[in-house]
Amino acid sequence: MEQLKIQYRKQDKKLDSVVIDWLYEFIKPNWNCIDIGANIGIISLHISKCTNGKILAIEPELANYEILQKHIASNKASNIQCLRLAISSSVGVSYMYVNRKNFGDNRCWVNKNTTEGREVFKKTEKVKTTTLDVLASDSDTKFDFVKMDIQGMEWKALDGMGKFMDINPQARFLIEFWPWGIKGCGGSVEKFCNSIDRYFTNISVVNGSKIKSSCGIKITTKFLKRIPCKRKLHCDLLLEPR
Repeated sequence: MEQLKIQYRKQDKKLDSVVIDWLYEFIKPNWNCIDIGANIGIISLHISKCTNGKILAIEPELANYEILQKHIASNKASNIQCLRLAISSSVGVSYMYVNRKNFGDNRCWVNKNTTEGREVFKKTEKVKTTTLDVLASDSDTKFDFVKMDIQGMEWKALDGMGKFMDINPQARFLIEFWPWGIKGCGGSVEKFCNSIDRYFTNISVVNGSKIKSSCGIKITTKFLKRIPCKRKLHCDLLLEPR
């Protein structure tokens, strides 16, 4: 793992080294990549050390986006392009709820009937939304790898990427699976799994909270449907196409 010039804030959560180490083994030198939910750029910068291909770093929240741009400049990562957008199932405008305690947990949804929703997510920002289909249509680049960590909104992003997979049939995804977050933003594990079954054949766990015994082995969406819907239960999945 290469050292990066990173400016951490006390509300920034440092990433698990398991995923970063995995990236250095998995990413190929000529791959073009997308980092959805780039935050302050840690994953994007590590990916840039693995490939000389093009990288899109997509982050909707303003403070994170500004630090992302500074990190790209200070690390001289010339192959990274930053976009301030939220990826969803449609093009439009949404609201981002900013977590004042954890800047890695900003969301496009929140339950205002809870103490957390009222006190932790007080600040909101208006953000533009787009889809992976639009990104693919607007780009001349063919993408090989997509990392996606968007706090439960993954099911919506998958719902808006039919054309993306037609254009990029080789694309592999590293995606967070968080049942509690999916349910919180109005989705369901069933919808998430249906999209996976539509586009991907091979599924494996790269890193997981409390399901580490499954890491590195191939699983099915039937396995995912059996994972309890608990707040702290989540994992990172590698999805490989048909």
